[in-house]
Amino acid sequence: MARDNIYWDLPSVHEKLKEATNYCVKYKIGWVNRNCWHKQFKTRLYRGNTICAECQPEATLHRSNSRCASDLEDGEQGFWKLIGPKSCNGMWTRIGRDDNCHCSQKHPDLDPFLLV
Repeated sequence: MARDNIYWDLPSVHEKLKEATNYCVKYKIGWVNRNCWHKQFKTRLYRGNTICAECQPEATLHRSNSRCASDLEDGEQGFWKLIGPKSCNGMWTRIGRDDNCHCSQKHPDLDPFLLV
C-alpha cells in the first residue's frame, strides 16, 4: 500500500513548530446561549466580558496562514463554541492580537481560553 497520502511529514512539521510561536487574541463576549449554565463557564463567558484566547503553534500546522482556524480580524464578530459542554456557544468580537504571547503571562487579569 502506497503511503503518499500521509498528512504529517515529520521533518516538515518539526521545522514549522520551530518557527511558530503562540499568540493571544482578546475577544469581547457578545451573545451567550443559555446552555452555558455550568458555573465554571457562566462566571467567565457572559455578555461584555473580555477574554484572552491563546493560539498555540500545533493548532496552526494545517493552515497556510499560521493562524488558528477560528481566529478573526480586529473588529470582526464571529461565532465561538466550547469543546466539551454540549451546545455552549455564542458570539464575540475580536479586539486585538499580541504575538509571542501566553494569556497567563501577558493578560493574567483576563479569563484564558484556547483557540483551535
